[in-house]
Amino acid sequence: MNQSSNTTPFYQTNAPPTAQLGRAIIVTMISTLKSITARAYAATKAFAKRIKRQLAIWQSVLRHPRTGRVPKALLWFAIGYALMPFDLIPILGWLDDLILVAVPIVIVIKLVPADILAECRAANPPPLSDCQADTPV
Repeated sequence: MNQSSNTTPFYQTNAPPTAQLGRAIIVTMISTLKSITARAYAATKAFAKRIKRQLAIWQSVLRHPRTGRVPKALLWFAIGYALMPFDLIPILGWLDDLILVAVPIVIVIKLVPADILAECRAANPPPLSDCQADTPV
């Protein structure tokens, strides 16, 4: 008997009920994993788009002529520390990254005038697919 002529999928064979149940479970698990993977990919892609837009906004803030020296220095420090391949304080792990990157950015948000931030955000609008009327950027 030639096995290449057998085109029946593995889950539609005349196997005992327990084997068919096992195959059905495997097929269900595979489809569930595909769904979870697709959602995780979509969420990661959306997060990457938001990060890319935020980086463009902060680049505009750095280049804006009315941005002061202190906010520029804090932004450069935060960006440099985030890109540094080693930790200055290895005992704290991610905590030092959170403190030494997030805190300067929060301070910059407070120091840079709101009109400059608004102008830089307007110069870097979100893609049309990401625009939602009820979500502030």
